[in-house]
Amino acid sequence: MRVHEGYSRTAYVGRRFTFKVANFSPANCARTIKSETKKYFTKTVEYELKELGLKHYLGQVYHFFHGTMLEGAFSNLWEFYGSLKFRDIVVPTRFSLFGIINIMDTAQEIGDFSEEETDAIINCFDHKDIKYIEHTVIMARNYGVHKGKLKLLDCGSRVTIKALSVQRDEFRKVLDTIEQIRGLANIQ
Repeated sequence: MRVHEGYSRTAYVGRRFTFKVANFSPANCARTIKSETKKYFTKTVEYELKELGLKHYLGQVYHFFHGTMLEGAFSNLWEFYGSLKFRDIVVPTRFSLFGIINIMDTAQEIGDFSEEETDAIINCFDHKDIKYIEHTVIMARNYGVHKGKLKLLDCGSRVTIKALSVQRDEFRKVLDTIEQIRGLANIQ
């Protein structure tokens, strides 16, 4: 079994199934709770709301959860949703336990993309979206061959799901072209 560690999730890749587990760091949670409590008692929260505005403060609240189990769980839930909505583009997630763990099919790794393949993928997305999803869509390690089709292994964000919704057909065409060039259709 291979292990791939990401920021918010760890993937345990077996021959048939891959288990994606939301990372949980008690030390990060304790450190974050301590700093947020300290902020509260030093009037930092009041200052941030009054001087910097609600949007900034909500950003700080988001960072409270960043790196805790919630982020990985939300990523798993988005990926589960994406696998249901984009069966032709995303490797299927067979089961999700409230986002704590996802069980998905294992796909065959494909190696690195050529510069032309990377450019084709980037160009099929709107340039205002690509800056938010580039880390997902241009990294070859986020793709695999599943039942003879090149598919995404990682789509655990709302922004990626939104971009795929808009550019689904064009993205599938690019994946089909890469499949044909590399002769991936015979890989199961």
